Amino acid sequence: MTTSTESRGLPFIVATFLGVGLSPVAPGTVGSVAALPLAVLLLHWSILFSSATLVVLFMLGTWCANHLERATGLHDAQIIVIDEVVGQCLTLLRDGTQRPHDRRTEVQRR
Repeated sequence: MTTSTESRGLPFIVATFLGVGLSPVAPGTVGSVAALPLAVLLLHWSILFSSATLVVLFMLGTWCANHLERATGLHDAQIIVIDEVVGQCLTLLRDGTQRPHDRRTEVQRR
């Protein structure tokens, strides 16, 4: 990877998910595992706020990944793991039956 001042900063931090993508072994898998704390946090928020957070992260991640690809000259570089992070969070968020917030609401309705 070409190291330049243009390839560092916010695009690098977001696209590599705080540097997780720099893992020498299976960076995509490591990125998916690193997304779990964020996914758990999203599960404790309302579905609207969690969804909005993921939409913003998706849009920001897309821009940052594109910027990092242009800066490094690498297409679909393994260091870019923000797509795994968003995908993992979206998958776990989709299963509404496991949301602690929703279970409390269901108990309150009875």
